Amino acid sequence: MRLAFISDLHAEYQMEVASLVARRCRESEVDALIVAGDLSPDVDLFRRSLRILGRAAEQVFFLPGNHDLWSTGGPGHADSRVRYEQILPEIARSCNVRYVGLEAMALGQLTVAGVCGWYDYSLRNRALDDVIPLDAYRAGYLGNVSCADHRFFHWMEGGDKVGDEKVSDWMVDRLARQLEQAVSLGRPIVVVTHMVPHLVPVVPTGIPEKDFVFGFLGSTALGRAVDETPGVVRLISGHWHRPLVRIVEGASGSYLWEASPLGYPHEGRGNLADRIARALRLVDMGDG
Repeated sequence: MRLAFISDLHAEYQMEVASLVARRCRESEVDALIVAGDLSPDVDLFRRSLRILGRAAEQVFFLPGNHDLWSTGGPGHADSRVRYEQILPEIARSCNVRYVGLEAMALGQLTVAGVCGWYDYSLRNRALDDVIPLDAYRAGYLGNVSCADHRFFHWMEGGDKVGDEKVSDWMVDRLARQLEQAVSLGRPIVVVTHMVPHLVPVVPTGIPEKDFVFGFLGSTALGRAVDETPGVVRLISGHWHRPLVRIVEGASGSYLWEASPLGYPHEGRGNLADRIARALRLVDMGDG
């Protein structure tokens, strides 16, 4: 089985991205495609793009990213939790796409499990803790630097907006439940998260305004949940717009942690088709 994966397509900045990714998949004779989040916050564009991606391969899996969950939070607009649990799964079904994020599911002889994840500031540059208090991360800004999620992400519970750390806990709990289900099926497990599950191999600058972003990358609790699960063979993530391949030691041996983001137009060289050709990761999984 030939598996392809990619993340961070950001269709609002590159309208042809879904068509070009689908074309590349067909040219590469891909059997299954996994998109690990950040297609578009615009629901109509999200639907149009996902419908095109749904024709890219026999099986297409989509996991939402933080941008897909953005909401104005105003009257008549669904909050981010409703988008995650109801609206985006319904759109995926209508586009013949399998929605990752709520339950484990089969992919040939593999099991796919995953959640968007969220951040609990555990990936921050801790050397700057005396300079950047936790309350700055919780507020989402430091001087002139801000996190856009704090304006557009509204995860509600009982009429109140839930903070980042509680959202992260909710995501980790849901992932743990899926992984328990996946283990019971006895097949090799592929885990997908949008948020980063381990420390990234990047040296912090030590400059508070630049390193502030590390606090919003993801959560080490996501990585621990994966590491403690036997049978994991691959972990795919997004969000951090840098490609990555790393071997991680898990509960039953090592697994590959990979990220293959497309990112924003200004982050890559060449035209969009060339950037997709470099970003779309192809993996031959044998019989699955």
